[in-house]
Amino acid sequence: FPYTTLFRSPFKYSIGAMREAIGGITLELLIKDILYLSIYFVVFLLIGVVIKKLLNGKDYFGEKFEESGL
Repeated sequence: FPYTTLFRSPFKYSIGAMREAIGGITLELLIKDILYLSIYFVVFLLIGVVIKKLLNGKDYFGEKFEESGL
């Protein structure tokens, strides 16, 4: 449970944004939710790019396929 108190789920903010769209827009809350979702997007995009660069050129599936002789 400490993880959930430190890092909120992006679902919290996406559900909040949907509530704003359905129930009536409070601009401050909508901007806050979109801002947090944008931060999640950028962070996970950067993590994906870094992992892709680290694994670039390593074809684990291809190596195992060649070893199997199929």
